[in-house]
Amino acid sequence: MNFVLCSYYTFDTPYREEIRNLILSVKDMPLQTYFKGIENRGSWEANTHYKAQFIKEMMDRYPEKAIVYVDADAVVRKYPALFDTIPPCDLAAYFRDWRFAKNELLSGTLYVGNTEAARNLIDLWIKKNGENPGVWEQKNLHSVIALLDGDLRISKLPVEYCCIYDSVERKAGCQPVIEHFQRSRRYRKAINAR
Repeated sequence: MNFVLCSYYTFDTPYREEIRNLILSVKDMPLQTYFKGIENRGSWEANTHYKAQFIKEMMDRYPEKAIVYVDADAVVRKYPALFDTIPPCDLAAYFRDWRFAKNELLSGTLYVGNTEAARNLIDLWIKKNGENPGVWEQKNLHSVIALLDGDLRISKLPVEYCCIYDSVERKAGCQPVIEHFQRSRRYRKAINAR
């Protein structure tokens, strides 16, 4: 296995409970995993912006492995075999076409190759998040990818690897490998009100 599946959560938010479902979902799978709790950074946006920094920390901790990041409010339904055979790339993500956006990068599941180009991408993502604290981290990531066009090897993950539980795809029969529950719809305002 050439990857580590990892996630983080905030201690004093409902995500502390959510990550338990993720941990239980991978407990019996032959996966190397790493889960980390962090202090609440004061807002949902600031907490999610930490994603880029966390991935950088994981790249440093596991320099010989690719990093598979999964949001804390997801579960792994089946062993993610695609990550064992994915062609060499710097980043793999699911890009969704739907009524609100075309080719929208979803950052709930990310495969990050531990490459120089990927490290540069993550550093630029951290910088972009700092410059744009009110912009969703996945939009910041997508804009950095656009800036680096041609300098990155990007792969597109199938919907099964970032399947939203109530999406059109799920209702049409998507059998998720990694299913996301979008708890931000429920928790964002409460976290921001603290």
